[in-house]
Amino acid sequence: MTDTTASTAAKLQGLGSEINVYTDVVLASKEGIAYMGDNQGIVNAKKKTEAVNYGAIIAYAKNKGQVTVDGTVKAVDQKYNFRR
Repeated sequence: MTDTTASTAAKLQGLGSEINVYTDVVLASKEGIAYMGDNQGIVNAKKKTEAVNYGAIIAYAKNKGQVTVDGTVKAVDQKYNFRR
């Protein structure tokens, strides 16, 4: 938008948000998502990310979203149990 008289909200209409995560993240949710970029949103993870449960997703992007993980990534199912 090039209209200099437009409000801030009008200038941001239709644009995605950008979130920068500068802390370690541990996802302990069953089938959860640590970082999700949706509707042109951008997520940048700068530190260590660990997922510790069944079906966990570290990064998921849709609808022109973007997720970048610069730190280390570890995914492990700590609750896995052999049942027969």
